[in-house]
Amino acid sequence: MIYFIQVGLRGPIKIGYSKNEEAVKTRLETLQIGSHKQLNLMAYGTGSRSDESKLHKKFEKFRINGEWFKPSMELNRFIKRYYKVIKKRNAQIKAKLEELNNKTLKEILEETTTAYITMAINTSSNYSEAAKKLGISEKELIKKFIKN
Repeated sequence: MIYFIQVGLRGPIKIGYSKNEEAVKTRLETLQIGSHKQLNLMAYGTGSRSDESKLHKKFEKFRINGEWFKPSMELNRFIKRYYKVIKKRNAQIKAKLEELNNKTLKEILEETTTAYITMAINTSSNYSEAAKKLGISEKELIKKFIKN
């Protein structure tokens, strides 16, 4: 798959290749870890490594470095014309990030802990088994989490 990832809303655009949609998402996450700015998946679609190379040559005049290109009307038009543009998904991601930014760390930890405990209880045949999965005693599990 050919993908286009942009720094912010007007920053450089990476033209890349990944073997499938899941790999595109993984690549975005990996790049985001190393970036101090928000990265956005602009679009993706079918394509090969050869297609990626052709696109790099086609937009050579906009190349900044490696697989990163200056945004331009020509490049943006090409992306919109030939690839599935991801606007709705980016909006959902931004909304989720905003929601997380508004929560305190304590709230996030409580939600995560509750989900983990619920999973342990739901995948166990009894409280004793669930307690073992959680690394606590059955008495502690019942006292802290079942009665509340």
